[in-house]
Amino acid sequence: MLIDGKEYGSYPLEQDGTYDIVIDGHTNTLQIKDGYADMISADCPDQLCVKQRKIHYENETIVCLPNKLVVEIRGGEESSVDAVVQ
Repeated sequence: MLIDGKEYGSYPLEQDGTYDIVIDGHTNTLQIKDGYADMISADCPDQLCVKQRKIHYENETIVCLPNKLVVEIRGGEESSVDAVVQ
């Protein structure tokens, strides 16, 4: 997990838990459950990070731009999809 580009912490996907991440007085809540990471709440105005789907594949991310928070899966399951085209 990165906050404003700096390493903040890491949480194993194998261990369920709910974590409040406080950044300059703003709070995001990350839930890890059944091998997935999901942003379940945030006090940012747009709520885009909460609307993103839960993640578990290597290099997937959840981003909260207003709070400068990036959650990235490292060492997770490899996706069988090489690319997505719309």
